[in-house]
Amino acid sequence: MRKLTIRGLMMLATLLAIPAFVTLSASPAAAQAPATATVVLHVEGMHCATCPITVRTVLRRLDGVSDAVVSTESKTARVTYDPARVTPARMAQAVTDAGYPARVQL
Repeated sequence: MRKLTIRGLMMLATLLAIPAFVTLSASPAAAQAPATATVVLHVEGMHCATCPITVRTVLRRLDGVSDAVVSTESKTARVTYDPARVTPARMAQAVTDAGYPARVQL
């Protein structure tokens, strides 16, 4: 049986109490956040207060979308996303499938 010293117990308690300081990453590249991009979609058919909520919900449910800000006034959706996981064309198609014709704004 192995004895734990006071110092060893204190180190163990510190590691257990503050896990945010422990990095298990093997390389710095693994710790980097995924790359994000932003796209603006032109969205037709939004006429009431619930329309932008629906469009935002559809976009945020897509894998790879981290944020969506929808404006009824400008008929746009500004979407922040991970380009490795979702494309602007896929986002526009999802919004169109929900009943709001959308296209990528160039």
